Amino acid sequence: MDAFSVQARDLSHAPSSAAVPTQVHVIATTEAGTRAALLEARHVARRLDLAHTVLLVPRVASSIASVEAPQAHAALVERYRRIAGDIGVNVVVRLCVCATLREAFQWMLPRGCVVVLGGQRRWWWPTGEQRLADLLRKTGHAIVFAEASEPRCAS
Repeated sequence: MDAFSVQARDLSHAPSSAAVPTQVHVIATTEAGTRAALLEARHVARRLDLAHTVLLVPRVASSIASVEAPQAHAALVERYRRIAGDIGVNVVVRLCVCATLREAFQWMLPRGCVVVLGGQRRWWWPTGEQRLADLLRKTGHAIVFAEASEPRCAS
């Protein structure tokens, strides 16, 4: 676990609606980002007393490709289930085959839910994960960004 540094517990943008979240949603990104997000989700769930963790695995594909590869999708779900199990987080893995990421989040994330997203952070140009976190924040979700640092090679 030394390969990951988790930072930023930013729930300051939480929606002010009366709905109380009952689960935390984690969005799968890279393997390192997903591991960092799952670790952070465990802390968020404990702090907010949330009973469930949902790991959303968006898969952008055409409708033809989604029908042709059910075994590949099952293997992908199992891979993420194993990652969560290695970390000790009990999750429900939801694979969403969709045309765009925006479509996946529109259908799979409840309004105003708590979302944990992991990835690398850059100050000079936002990474894809940072841009995704900004998009979700603008659509009203409470975002926690878990920074994942890639393991460094010994020199």
